[in-house]
Amino acid sequence: MYTELLTQAGLSEKEAATYEKLLELGSVTVGKLLKHLPYKRGDLYNILGSLRDKGLVSEGLSKGVMSFTVESPDKIAD
Repeated sequence: MYTELLTQAGLSEKEAATYEKLLELGSVTVGKLLKHLPYKRGDLYNILGSLRDKGLVSEGLSKGVMSFTVESPDKIAD
């Protein structure tokens, strides 16, 4: 839905698709995110790392499980 706008803002197609899915799902684990995206686990960690480096995703550890949370879309303009 927003993938085209996100790619125009400078995200790769995979980053855009992942970011859009995070907007939909909220805070999720990689396992749950894998059920909604066609990427391999290693690729998804790389995509999430790239989004984290861009300030669009934050990660947290709860009960030994890493989860990822989407940051505000306003940060894309930065």
